[in-house]
Amino acid sequence: MACIFQTAPLPSCPTGKSAELLNVYTLKKYRKQGHAETLVRMLIEKSNAVKIVKTIYIEGVYAMDYQDYIEIGLNGDEPLKLILCGNIENTENGKVGVVSVVYATNDKKLAEQKIQDLLNNKENPNTYYMVYSIPLNTDLTTLQHYPSIAISRDDFL
Repeated sequence: MACIFQTAPLPSCPTGKSAELLNVYTLKKYRKQGHAETLVRMLIEKSNAVKIVKTIYIEGVYAMDYQDYIEIGLNGDEPLKLILCGNIENTENGKVGVVSVVYATNDKKLAEQKIQDLLNNKENPNTYYMVYSIPLNTDLTTLQHYPSIAISRDDFL
């Protein structure tokens, strides 16, 4: 359910125009076909058209699990499979978030084997891996979502 509404002006929303995405649920047989993404993009476009100022946020969403995201990367149409590693490292000056490219291949089977090996390695339980399927000879910053791992302030606590 999505709502676009007017509230009293607030410091975080001076115009009072707000949009809220309460939840998104896709029946299992329609998942991974882009339907939920299309709906969210439509809400964002509509919000932009009516000059919504407050950020759209989601309170309750059926979340894909970690393995679903791994499968999307492995099964993507693009030829290069890129595995990234994200973790928090302790340094002399405190904690530092690090994202590294740890594996690249154009062989899906090798990528599947490598990601499973990495996920099964219990040496560092705070390490996060992600697989991306990306095109060759492309400026990755021009892609809708280029290979990255978000590290938030909560990860440092």
